Amino acid sequence: MVDPVGISTRAALTSALHALYEADGRSYLDLAAASGVGQATIHDMAAGKSFPQWKTLRAVLLTYGIHASALEPWRHAHTRAKSDNAHGLGWPLEQIDDPFVLEVHRPITLDTKTVLPPLPPYVPRAHDRKLAKVVEHARSGVSAMAVLVAGSSAGKTRALWEALAPLRTAGGWRLWHPSSPTRRDALATELGRVGPRTVVWLNETQEYLGHGSGGDEQAATALRDLLTDRDRAPVLIVGTLWPLHHDTLCRVQGSQARALLQERAIEVADCFTGADLDAAGAAAGSDPRWAMALERSSDGRVTQYLAGGPELVARYRFSLSAAARAIVEVAIDARRMGHRNALPHALLETAAHAYMAGDDWDALGEDWFERALAETSQPCRGARGPLTRIRPRPVSSRTGTPGYDAASSGPLYQLADYLEQHGRIARAEKIPPIPFWEAAATHAHPGDLTALGNTAWVRGLYRDATQLWKNATQHGDIDAATQLIRAFRYMQARDERPATWAATHAHLDNPTGVAGLVEALRDMGLTEQLETLATRTATSTPLDDPGGAAQLLDTLRGTGLTEQLETLATRTANDALLDYAGGVARLLNVLRDMGLTEQLETLATRTGNDTPLNDPLGVVELLDTLWDMGLTEQLETLATRTATDAPIDDPGDGAVLVDALRDAGLTEQLETLATRTAIDAPVDVPGGVAALVDALRDTGLTRQLEILATRTITDAPVDVPGGVAALVGALRDTGLTRQLEILATRAATKVPLDYAGGVAELLDALWYTGLTEQLETLAARSPATNAPLDNPSGVAQLLRALRHTGLTEQLETLATRTATNAPVDSMFGVAVLLHVLRDAGLTEQLETLATRTATDTPLDNARDVARLLETLRDTELTRQFETLATRTATDALFDNAGSVAELLDTLRDMGLTKQLETLATRTATDIPLDNAGDVARLLDTLRDTGLTDQLETLAARLPAAGMFQQFLRMRGDDPGKFWFGREPDGAEAATWTWDDLTHIQISLTSTNRTRITWSRPISPY
Repeated sequence: MVDPVGISTRAALTSALHALYEADGRSYLDLAAASGVGQATIHDMAAGKSFPQWKTLRAVLLTYGIHASALEPWRHAHTRAKSDNAHGLGWPLEQIDDPFVLEVHRPITLDTKTVLPPLPPYVPRAHDRKLAKVVEHARSGVSAMAVLVAGSSAGKTRALWEALAPLRTAGGWRLWHPSSPTRRDALATELGRVGPRTVVWLNETQEYLGHGSGGDEQAATALRDLLTDRDRAPVLIVGTLWPLHHDTLCRVQGSQARALLQERAIEVADCFTGADLDAAGAAAGSDPRWAMALERSSDGRVTQYLAGGPELVARYRFSLSAAARAIVEVAIDARRMGHRNALPHALLETAAHAYMAGDDWDALGEDWFERALAETSQPCRGARGPLTRIRPRPVSSRTGTPGYDAASSGPLYQLADYLEQHGRIARAEKIPPIPFWEAAATHAHPGDLTALGNTAWVRGLYRDATQLWKNATQHGDIDAATQLIRAFRYMQARDERPATWAATHAHLDNPTGVAGLVEALRDMGLTEQLETLATRTATSTPLDDPGGAAQLLDTLRGTGLTEQLETLATRTANDALLDYAGGVARLLNVLRDMGLTEQLETLATRTGNDTPLNDPLGVVELLDTLWDMGLTEQLETLATRTATDAPIDDPGDGAVLVDALRDAGLTEQLETLATRTAIDAPVDVPGGVAALVDALRDTGLTRQLEILATRTITDAPVDVPGGVAALVGALRDTGLTRQLEILATRAATKVPLDYAGGVAELLDALWYTGLTEQLETLAARSPATNAPLDNPSGVAQLLRALRHTGLTEQLETLATRTATNAPVDSMFGVAVLLHVLRDAGLTEQLETLATRTATDTPLDNARDVARLLETLRDTELTRQFETLATRTATDALFDNAGSVAELLDTLRDMGLTKQLETLATRTATDIPLDNAGDVARLLDTLRDTGLTDQLETLAARLPAAGMFQQFLRMRGDDPGKFWFGREPDGAEAATWTWDDLTHIQISLTSTNRTRITWSRPISPY
């Protein structure tokens, strides 16, 4: 028997529990039945994936045969392990004194004898203040996360490094940077070991979350779970993203990645302006690197210069040899097309010849490739060179994971991110040549083959895409398998060999992906391959994602393969992990719809006992599902656990749980939960407290409502006027007059006036509630003169509130301030302001603001410009209208094709023909083509307005932008043309078949300068 006396760390407790499990000999299912603890929970405890609460651990220890009288030493061991982070993941934060190991950019160097520190002095900016608040939350004991969003070399990683200073001072914190064998693998395998007071460092966050695959969603879910895990709090998760990566990850409504990132992103300005530029000037007095950056950088892009960015671009454009420039361009294209920034030696070497002119290729020496790599790796003013070798870090031998990236077939190289950013723009109109794609099919990282295939397909390179997907399928990628058979269905419907290849080679570790492949085979009537895949799936697909398992079962239901369906359903009911309540609810619904009563009851029983309660919305969905199915016993079990154990760290979460128990008619559990929330729910978020007040009021539980209201009036902060307004409105409907008046009085005298919109909401709430005295108190503090004008929409809201509450004098004061001093950098907000001033009859202020707007507002959002033009027309401000229309046509810089289409429609409808043509001509050549739907709308607009030249100019850009299908629709060619795709040079591809998709055998060494004969002609480059 294991002795608990020597256990003082989490790792030691995990080892002890694993030893007890091995000695017991029973399965997790049997142990779950004996202990009343979920099998997934027991598994995760023994595997070190989660840290148990004491009551859970106690139940499991009793099941292992440890007598109750012997539990006290185990309880002490649990307490020691819970507080342990001395040997957790990562390193003690105070011992990490090298910022460059965390990927902070090395700064430029100067030819000076003065010894300079490794980093220039830091100049804090607006994002640092927001980031400091997040770090303070973590320091005070609350898990938190922040992701800085900006372009390359804008100072994101340096800001994170500087922000950790309070945690270094506090002591007891560790920092973990998951990186080996790959970033994503390290996060997936080790995140469960993260303990309290750990900083999880996710620089280049997209490398951990990817672009929306099932595995990526699991990573986002795991990070969200970590943030809500009270047993591991506090943790601080920090990361960085480029804007395009942030937009990609947040594009899918309802995705886990969007839920994780959207409210935790902090924008970092790419440029220094105003007071920040003055502060940088002060830093230049103590560090000549700042002085040089300020003198030589343009448009305030100071940090980019400090990181050597402009020097990198200059070296790439003007100084590199032909061979060195060629391999840099291969690297740029690989990154543009979807390869990770760990580029294989063989990929660079094999494709480089196609990026050189014939004379340059023939003039190369014997060791041309090594010489070119040495050239690209030379530091640039002390910063990293354009393309440098990277060495994957070894990982701890305790994990049993290989020390290096086993998928790599040789040395790996990293492209400087500033140069990548430049290359994405400079080469946006270029499609990589044939040798690039053939080299990628053979040498790219297996995990990137599918992404590369996707980018080839949308550019019309059908043969290259299917070759990449075939190879990815051989490596087990289920999404590639689906893409492969759908592509062949489109081109060569009678050839079933791709489907057979997919059904036999695809890995089954992603239930959502397997469902997609099943659906594709079913839709194509490929019965034999479907049965092969379904048989493999029924017995082998892992069941660690209940939502994915639900989707897979639902898809199999439509195939008629009853035996495989029942096998999978039984496995799912008995063994599926229940770590996501919303997914479990969907799984129960699928089993009910299939009529599988026995499996449904089995799963429902496990659900009531085992489902984690850390996702309130998922728990609500699950409670509703059990109630709807009439599974009363399981419903009550889950409800009882929810009432006593569900976390109530957020009053808004407590509100939705209270509503769910009320709707289910579970009176006893409802009262228990309501009492807990009334007594323990934090009241530091007034908006969430307002929702909880509403929920308790609707239950009729007066005692709990009064307890919460009494706590709220004394403890709730009044520093967010909009939240306080919501709380005033909620208390108004409860009849708790005394508490309402006390809160309103506090708010009227103490609420800050630094957000005009929130103050407007509070004025409205006090007015509607009839709290005249408090309204007058708030008005006496003169929001009209003290409210800032930096948010035009909020100022418009305040103007409306002052008008309808009868505060006429303050209305005119604020209107005059607004007309002369309000910033006009938000066109949408200014348009709202103009409408409010017109409706209030404030003509003089209206014209003043309109004149400033027409000449000074930045033209960076086409949709808002359209609205602003309509506003100026509607208010009959003709002079300002014409000024803005002319500026828009000649000077506007837009980055969204859909909103530009709206603006062009507006100009056409207004009869502004000259401005329409001018803007359309600029748009056709300059608009970024990053969203197919928006571009389709722009094409339609150009066609409808009869702007043929601009339409053709834009259409010619489509294939390189990955919009080949739109290009075909625009051309209206013979449907048979481009049936087999195109080549990178635009020529129609020759007929090819499955037999042509083979691994290309390439024999190329660094001493061989003979041009290679490929399997099809090399297009001109």
